[in-house]
Amino acid sequence: MILLSLIYQCRLNGQNRGFIKTDGTKFVDGSGDEYIFKGMGFWGGNGATAPNNYREADYANMADIGFNSIRLYLSANFFENASARPVTYREETWEWLDQRIAWAKKYDLTLVLNFHFTPGASGISDRGLFAAMDRQDRLVALWKEIARRYADEPVISAYDIVNEPTADIVEGDNAANQYAQTFRLWENLSNRIVKAIREVDANHLIIVERLWIGSLTYPNDQQDRWQDLNGKFNFPDIDDPAGNYAYTYHCYEPGRYVHQTAGRKTDGTDRVYPSDAIAKHEGNRLMNRAFVEYVYTIPLNYIRDVKKVPAYIGEFGIHIDNFKENSAGVNRGGRQWVLDVMDVMNKYGLSFNYHPYYESEIRPVVYPDFEAVLRETLAR
Repeated sequence: MILLSLIYQCRLNGQNRGFIKTDGTKFVDGSGDEYIFKGMGFWGGNGATAPNNYREADYANMADIGFNSIRLYLSANFFENASARPVTYREETWEWLDQRIAWAKKYDLTLVLNFHFTPGASGISDRGLFAAMDRQDRLVALWKEIARRYADEPVISAYDIVNEPTADIVEGDNAANQYAQTFRLWENLSNRIVKAIREVDANHLIIVERLWIGSLTYPNDQQDRWQDLNGKFNFPDIDDPAGNYAYTYHCYEPGRYVHQTAGRKTDGTDRVYPSDAIAKHEGNRLMNRAFVEYVYTIPLNYIRDVKKVPAYIGEFGIHIDNFKENSAGVNRGGRQWVLDVMDVMNKYGLSFNYHPYYESEIRPVVYPDFEAVLRETLAR
């Protein structure tokens, strides 16, 4: 560990990356060189205090494997003294975040700050956010305070403002009006956050996700087709005076193979990649590399060609059971899936972030077969 620390400290001392910015459809560093996020997500939960799970050794290990970024999953509960009015923030949480910034700096990593849990949320994809103006106001204020404190800190590469925003249909909305009022909820809130950040911080990249309308009887992304209800793949239009924002989307595909714990379910334990099994998108695509290339780039033309901003795949992943054998003694093909997905990422110059399904998959050590293929692909 001492040797690793010395190696990465030397790398850092020789580098001045500066702030990550957008340049057309690419991310660039302070020198104007293209920067592709190669990240790993660090889960923090939704407790009342900031977690103490991922430690310095984990930052060192991710850097050694070849990652250049950590997507740090945050909860408003870490920060807020929610019972106070007006809401105040815990000083110990700022100290906690300062420590993670120091570790990222030491090992030449950048941090993408992401609110997985918004104020008052009991879980991710919390629909109640859009029905509670007080909670929205608290989220806007919290982002503004983070931006104020860290406006001059380039180790923080981006503000990923809300994880997987989800809303119920506003009364009166339907397919005929493309659910305009419902989409306006997210467009208004995301632009309020952008405006608040820019009042104190013109430096940082802002990352914005597409809205999921959760109350529709409609196939989800991992079943038949993506929600594209507003002709914009559910993305909001963003007014950023700094012109420094990007869109993010999450992709767990083939969903019947990799999504969350699919491989642990009774109907999924024997699935193998690649195979002639139906991957389910419109019922006629198989679980193979051609499907992977198709599904991981579905909104890419809209993001790059229409909006002319960069794309960031904020989450994708594979559970470690897919590196093992199924009941017939056939390896489920996790290694080949990673090789294919990473080949697609490289082909399209896509920035990405792995989402570990379980903390034990990547700490205190990374599952060996997973680590081996990560090292192989990240070195390219």
